[in-house]
Amino acid sequence: MNKEANFKANGADRYGRTSGIIFIESQDINLLSIKGCYSWHFKRYSSDQQYEDAEAYARENNPGLLRLPNPVPPCEWRKGN
Repeated sequence: MNKEANFKANGADRYGRTSGIIFIESQDINLLSIKGCYSWHFKRYSSDQQYEDAEAYARENNPGLLRLPNPVPPCEWRKGN
């Protein structure tokens, strides 16, 4: 791929972990990842409507992780493991 990625920090969670947006050539990789359902929109730390819309699109079109019979969001998986 050999492309430069940029990270724009937008805060930290309650554990002090930095959260933010990853960009490659001005494309929001977080948004693409959610739309392709390779990640979930974690609403506790982001209320951005475009991420909400991307997740709704992914759920309707069943790409990525939603192709699995019983997809489990990471936050739910961590609670049980």
